[in-house]
Amino acid sequence: MKNKVLVGEISLSVLLLVLVSLCLEPVQAVWMPTMMANLVLLLVIVVFIAFALFVWKEKVLDERAQLHRLTADRFGFLVGSGVLVLGVLWQTWHHESIDWLLGALVAMVLSKLAALLYQETHG
Repeated sequence: MKNKVLVGEISLSVLLLVLVSLCLEPVQAVWMPTMMANLVLLLVIVVFIAFALFVWKEKVLDERAQLHRLTADRFGFLVGSGVLVLGVLWQTWHHESIDWLLGALVAMVLSKLAALLYQETHG
C-alpha cells in the first residue's frame, strides 16, 4: 500500500511538472496554438487539484514516516518561498512589478503562520 501511494504521488508530481513546463512562454510560442494552450492549462488545474487532494488525504502510519513528510514539507516550503523571493528580487532589479509574486509569498508565509498558531491552540 505504501509503495502505491508513493508511486501515485510521484506520478502526479511528474505529470504536473510536465504540464506546467508546456505552459512556459518559449514552449507555447513554438508549438501550441491558443486552443491547445487552454487545454493544457485546464489539465494543469485538474492535475493540481488531484495532487492537492492526494496530499490532503494521505495517512501517516508511524513516527518515522511522519518525520519524512515533515522534512519534505519544510524543504518544499523553503524552496518555494526562496524561488518567490528570487523572483521578487529579479523583478525589482529590472524595475518591474509582478504583484502575484508578492501575493504568493505572503500567502505562503501567512498560511504557515496560521497553521502554526492553529496547532498551538488546538493541538
